Amino acid sequence: MGGLLTGNGKTVVRGGYRIAYDPPFYNIYLNISSAAPNVLLNTLSGRIPPKGTGTLPSSLILPAAPFGPAIRTELASNLLTGIFDPRSFNETTVTPNFGPQKAHEWSLGLQREITPSAVLEARYIGNHATNLFQSINANPAIAGLAALYPNLVPSGMTPCPAASAAVPAAIGRANCNQGVVRERTNTGLLRL
Repeated sequence: MGGLLTGNGKTVVRGGYRIAYDPPFYNIYLNISSAAPNVLLNTLSGRIPPKGTGTLPSSLILPAAPFGPAIRTELASNLLTGIFDPRSFNETTVTPNFGPQKAHEWSLGLQREITPSAVLEARYIGNHATNLFQSINANPAIAGLAALYPNLVPSGMTPCPAASAAVPAAIGRANCNQGVVRERTNTGLLRL
């Protein structure tokens, strides 16, 4: 069947296509939940008795509902406030439309019998990945770039002067209200 098209049964054409999704991995969300302004470093002090010799001091016992205001009220005497400014800590954010990575993969092959003991085969395999995870600097330090190559800085963007910086980490950055901000996006692209 097929005669000339299939070489009287001596030609085979194979092909395939698939799209694969890779969901955001746990570490990305862990970076967000464990960075400012969600979490600040603080030390709870108190002597913990050796195992089996007593109970924990009341200052170290968490309430039955360990959430927000209950924790703040219970631990108020141990928390240091007014010392840290969360804007000065590294921050990790995620774009609002953050989603899975995608990879399109395809192949096409042509196989032809030349003699009963010899076969010639040619294959093409390709892929195209989109929406790849990428970390970008969401508040870049542009002072050096603006000084050396002002034409590379977008118009209207100026480095934050020290007098306008909300925190020291903002000096020379694009946004005067934030320090270092790492943003996770789906802007990566790979084509092979």
